[in-house]
Amino acid sequence: MSKKRLVELSMFDKVFDLYLKAKNKNTQQDFIKNMKKRDPQLGAMYQKWDDSINTSLRQMKHTLGKQGIDTKDIQRVLKKKY
Repeated sequence: MSKKRLVELSMFDKVFDLYLKAKNKNTQQDFIKNMKKRDPQLGAMYQKWDDSINTSLRQMKHTLGKQGIDTKDIQRVLKKKY
């Protein structure tokens, strides 16, 4: 793999790590708002990603609940918005 690609991958890894740290602290909306001020396109990408994560978790909870599978862990994550 070329050095340029490794740098790009490293940069993306750091950018996503910043988002996940904010999400873990439940400050992802502040992070997204600040990102939209700095780079509207990147902020919109983060907002879409955050919305997709939450939608997937809600769908997973619904599907597992219909199957009678315990969803306490997913509910805890959804309450935390993590």
